[in-house]
Amino acid sequence: MIMLFILTFLFWIVAAVDVRINGQRDLERKYWHKNDPTLIAEGIFCLATIMAFFKLLFICQLDYDLGPLQISLVKMIRDVLHFVAIFGIITIAFTVGLCHLYQYYNGMVQTDDESKLKTEQETSFVDFKSTLKTLFWAVFCMSPVESADVIIENLPGERESETIINHHTFTEFIGYFAFASFQIISVVIVLNMLIACMANTFTKVTDNVNVEWIFGRTEHSTALDLRSEMDEKISIFLVIVLAIGGLMMMTALLVCYACIFRDLCCRPEGRSKRRCQQNPRQEFDNPNRIRDAIPLNDMTQGESMPTESEKI
Repeated sequence: MIMLFILTFLFWIVAAVDVRINGQRDLERKYWHKNDPTLIAEGIFCLATIMAFFKLLFICQLDYDLGPLQISLVKMIRDVLHFVAIFGIITIAFTVGLCHLYQYYNGMVQTDDESKLKTEQETSFVDFKSTLKTLFWAVFCMSPVESADVIIENLPGERESETIINHHTFTEFIGYFAFASFQIISVVIVLNMLIACMANTFTKVTDNVNVEWIFGRTEHSTALDLRSEMDEKISIFLVIVLAIGGLMMMTALLVCYACIFRDLCCRPEGRSKRRCQQNPRQEFDNPNRIRDAIPLNDMTQGESMPTESEKI
């Protein structure tokens, strides 16, 4: 958690240096680069803030009523981690299979000859990222059933005005079967196993509430005593080490930002997005457009051509 806060301040320093060097203080947020230091700092700060407020749970461990609940929560998290390992293997297995089955149909659009309605192939299983996202949200019943549909674009018929609509029914059947199998295995079996394990863990804690609570409170008090009795010299040494490490990390971030990130933004298309125009709504010039040649008359306007004697 502390390292996350340190990284946040380091990225804020990098952002301040960037504004100091390149200006653009009033540049609107929508023109920022996707890897802008301020955006990265805000994301890390969000995670650090969540973890910091989770520290309040350790105070609950000192209370007789809330202490067993906090101990049960910690032990249930271990059960969830075991579930995540099993669920990850199952998800990766179905992701690889469904992605290989549907990747050919990516972007296909089928048009009805009579109603002229267009049906586009769902992007749920066309690539690895989309398949993984679809299967994950399917556990919470947030993925549409039509995700496994197979859409094939119109094929040319014997006449120019006729089209043929083909259906890969077997491929669609395999897709629906795999999608349903994932729902049964992950939701009906594995998720109920997790609920049973969590209920068993809570029952064990409540049956031995006195032992569990006294042990947890003693462990927490011992940890606080060890921190308070730490030698001052060791504390100073740790502060010095953290300060040196922070300076080295900040230097490395500045070097990487100057060598890599600035090179990406110095490209013509990067400059057009990062530079603040006086009118933000004004359309940026295309850096790849060929500039109009300057007429020779304009170049020589106001100047006379040199004579032969002047050339010599």
